[in-house]
Amino acid sequence: MARFFQLGVTLSYLAICACPASENKEGKTNTTPPGPGISEKPGKVTISTVPSAASVLINGRDRIGKTPITLERKGGTRLHLHLVKEGYKYARRVEFFVAGTTRQSHIRLSRATGKIVVTSTPIKGARIIIDGQRSGKTPDRIAVPIGEHHVSVARDGFLPFSTKVTVKEGEETPVQAGLMPMSVKGAKGKLGFLSLTSNRLALVHLDGKLFGVAPLRRIPLQQKKYTLEVSNPALAEKKTIELRIVKGKHTQLNISLGPEKK
Repeated sequence: MARFFQLGVTLSYLAICACPASENKEGKTNTTPPGPGISEKPGKVTISTVPSAASVLINGRDRIGKTPITLERKGGTRLHLHLVKEGYKYARRVEFFVAGTTRQSHIRLSRATGKIVVTSTPIKGARIIIDGQRSGKTPDRIAVPIGEHHVSVARDGFLPFSTKVTVKEGEETPVQAGLMPMSVKGAKGKLGFLSLTSNRLALVHLDGKLFGVAPLRRIPLQQKKYTLEVSNPALAEKKTIELRIVKGKHTQLNISLGPEKK
């Protein structure tokens, strides 16, 4: 019986010795099987943003590049990332790397915005135009991207108001438009009239000064020659017309800007 027991122990020992061994980086034999989740293959994460070219920072400090970017780390690694782009709110992400896999991470960045608070005196209900786009009537609070903006306020029968403002993130920028009644002094009996329409929103300059926003309806002007400029900042297009106002006559213009709408 003792001989059979000794034979069993010997066979067990030989079976253990027959197990394949692995070598570690130092060249030493390692018979310990790999633990769960451990692999020599790295994990990869490809990060892209809309819009692209956002700076990628680790822990908000170390800049490692701009999107789109592929990061490679040991399996099980966790990275805390900040995505930063001028004019947009920064985004935070925690990316986990799984050994031997490649993941896609898509992030849409939100615009950083502030507000322009527009009022007008002595009347309300004047048209507000921001960067060439109709944006409501006074008084109003209008959310816009941060940065510089061109603000115009106009109403029939009043001289238009125009200014530039710089908007900061999360702040309100006030614009107080003082509108003066339109009049032509010393021109009694020498007046003509101008009406102007356009296929798009248009700023109207008369002799280099902002005069109003199309459409203009039967505006009284002194009899003489004028240089008229009609423009739309959003289209970056401007048309210049040499205009003569004639006593007692009504001049009507229709100005086309940009491609024709289908």
